[in-house]
Amino acid sequence: RSGFQSNHLALNYLAEFRSPHRTGFQSNHLAPNHLAEFRSPHRTGFQSHHLALMEILPFRLAFVLIFHHLFIMHPPVILFSIFVLGLFGFCFGRNWQRVRQRRCWLSEAFPDAWDELLKSGWPIYLELPSAVKKRLQGYTRMFVEEKNFEGCGGLEMTDEIKVLVAAQACLLLAGREMKQVYPRLKSVLVYPHTFVAGGKGIFGGKYDEPSARLGESWQTGTVILSWRSVEGGAENIHDGHNVTLHEFAHQLDQEDGVGDGAPNLRGKTARTWAGCFQHEFKDFLDQIEKGKRTVIDDYGATNGAEFFATATEAFFEKPEQLHEKRPALYLELKHYYGLDPEEWSVKGYR
Repeated sequence: RSGFQSNHLALNYLAEFRSPHRTGFQSNHLAPNHLAEFRSPHRTGFQSHHLALMEILPFRLAFVLIFHHLFIMHPPVILFSIFVLGLFGFCFGRNWQRVRQRRCWLSEAFPDAWDELLKSGWPIYLELPSAVKKRLQGYTRMFVEEKNFEGCGGLEMTDEIKVLVAAQACLLLAGREMKQVYPRLKSVLVYPHTFVAGGKGIFGGKYDEPSARLGESWQTGTVILSWRSVEGGAENIHDGHNVTLHEFAHQLDQEDGVGDGAPNLRGKTARTWAGCFQHEFKDFLDQIEKGKRTVIDDYGATNGAEFFATATEAFFEKPEQLHEKRPALYLELKHYYGLDPEEWSVKGYR
């Protein structure tokens, strides 16, 4: 008999022995005796017993017996399941703790000492709309707490360095609701002055001639900055040059794994961005070739990634000029960052 036929036959016998004149106890005991007749030689005793149990015993008791059988007969399965569940619980618990801590940082009062540092060293901070400033403060706190800062070339790391770097980096995020800041970033290395970089890439890439630099952004999760340039860029908000904004624009560009001037966008927004940037970049190159002055720094002509980074500097530090000379580009950056720096200038800090 097939398993299907046996099961059906067994159920019919059970129905016969459940007479209205028999007690439930008698019926339950009578049924297993008849079920024994329908145990196929191809069916194990375990399968036959469970056929009766699932029909006769309450569901929860049957489940307990099945679990007990598995534990006795297949302990490795149970142990593995316990291990997987424990690992899942551990990871979930750690993630829940991080989420909870980030919520606290976003809601807690901004440290007074940090507030004074930004007021004295970064004029833009004084003119930010209240909602943008509140978000910036929360992101700055999260950045300082989660990222590793390291002083290089003899520089001693201080709260002033951490807060000024973090605040300028988080200005790029302050127009959007974020659950975490720069998730791929792990470390910020800060030199006292310019530093020499170059040579063969760490993964055997193209050789770069060693040169003095103000900043670098690596796709491996590291940003390198010159403290003198960070401080000077924060103080002078009119020149369109800010190494912190520049390097962290690269970080945003690299979030999709490629630094090409097209940040991590999807769908229609990505197509609109690509069309606008291709046109603007081509026009920018034409102007540079003709020797014309531009709002965006000439270094943006290097490639698409540098055009995005230098355009970001101009967007935050020369918003009126950029809007006048390149309105389409300004509107794309405004939509991407969720901010309109041109409105802040009405308050008079420009």
